[in-house]
Amino acid sequence: MPPGFFDPLPPAVLNRDTDRLWLNSQTFDPAKIRDGVPPFHPKGVLGYAEVTANQTTISTETDLTNLTVTVEVAASRRIEVSTKINSQPSTNDNAAVLRIKESTTNLQLISLVLGRTNASETLAGSVILTPSAGSHTYKLSLQMAVGTGTVDLIASSTNPAFILVKDIGPA
Repeated sequence: MPPGFFDPLPPAVLNRDTDRLWLNSQTFDPAKIRDGVPPFHPKGVLGYAEVTANQTTISTETDLTNLTVTVEVAASRRIEVSTKINSQPSTNDNAAVLRIKESTTNLQLISLVLGRTNASETLAGSVILTPSAGSHTYKLSLQMAVGTGTVDLIASSTNPAFILVKDIGPA
């Protein structure tokens, strides 16, 4: 082969005699491969929830209805919890805070100054975690943090509010 060229990566091969998987000259125990994905790869979406209806007149911290997701996390995995919602204040120059939480623990705070009355503003963010193995429940809460008035969660079938949990690889 000419200098500078590399051999293509060999395909994965399952040795039926030993029940071992060979991938790129490495062997893996198939019992440790979850859903057909080797342990060093991202496993993708673990959980997702969305809403398409508004939740209105929020002033104090309020859990957002149906924006909760429970996932099973494998040992030594890194996950990302992300969200996007649209909000709308009832008065000018207020600040809203969207929280990503596990139980009562704040994992991420996403804040935004809401400048105009009845104008929709987007709050979006994510947090990277390395949780313990097992079941974890993540949820969203919203509050009007500064100023008077209330804030509404604005959602529709074409613009849903969501929470997404995905496995992004080994810890």
